[in-house]
Amino acid sequence: MFKPRQLDKLVDAGIITPTQKLQILDFDNEVGHSLIYRILMTLGIFTLGVGVISIVAANWQDIGDMVKLIVMLLLLLFSACGVLYYLKQNKTKVAEKWALSEFLFSGAAIGLIIQVFQLSGGKIYAPLGVWALMTASLLFLPKQKLISYFWMPLFLTWLIMWIGDIWWDIFASFDSVLFLFAGLMALGKFLDWRKPDFSGGDVLFREALFCLYLWLFFYTIVGGLDSQKGLTVLFKLFLYIGGLSFIFMKLKYFKVVRSFVKLAGLAVVILYINLGVRFGLFETGIGLILSGALLIGLLIFIPKFIRRIFKEKIHA
Repeated sequence: MFKPRQLDKLVDAGIITPTQKLQILDFDNEVGHSLIYRILMTLGIFTLGVGVISIVAANWQDIGDMVKLIVMLLLLLFSACGVLYYLKQNKTKVAEKWALSEFLFSGAAIGLIIQVFQLSGGKIYAPLGVWALMTASLLFLPKQKLISYFWMPLFLTWLIMWIGDIWWDIFASFDSVLFLFAGLMALGKFLDWRKPDFSGGDVLFREALFCLYLWLFFYTIVGGLDSQKGLTVLFKLFLYIGGLSFIFMKLKYFKVVRSFVKLAGLAVVILYINLGVRFGLFETGIGLILSGALLIGLLIFIPKFIRRIFKEKIHA
């Protein structure tokens, strides 16, 4: 939302004209009204959906298995037709919302088939793999990222559970897991580079990086913040981050470097906690003052140092 006072300052500075100010305010009003409309429409659809679900749940036992399967099949066909119809109309955003419903209905259909035919005895992650395989084609239909934000976590969950079931020891090795997520990040960047219209590459990179954040945090916590193991992990991580950041800076992939900087920030926080626990800085007033001053110093000087490096590289 743009405030008139803010726009008046831009007009006085000569950045925009009074006519542009009015155009911005008109656009802002239209966006605001459309946002409220979408919120209320979403609330209405959600309420309607909850009502339908509650009625079906209350009469679930009285509904025949064949009726359940036919209704689910009709829902899948209906949502698929919606995707195709809006794609032909070049309304990709609407088509993507229909594709999301197809994605969700596919997961529900798998659960319904398991329940109706009482399938059991397989791996717990197998339905997730089937769900991801069934809906992989949806990634290529719309040009937005909505489907990717749902599909990629599903795929990564299945992949981690599958690898953990076959090679459980891999998650006990810092290097193995780091290379696993680094490989997924590299795959995401490669797809984003080769197929710019395919949104899944960038989302895969982001989701794999997020998984690496979580894994680093829990690995360090489980390993013990005050143990030598935790410091060894952090030392290796800083080496990897430094080496990869140097390579991508040479390649001028500054967006990737910024992601590594965020990862380094998390590592700094964990190192800060590690050293605080190891040397007892959190147990005394003086220790808290020293540790707090150290953290503030890092937050002040490290970002300045990083920005200076980026400026030098960009203008080189």
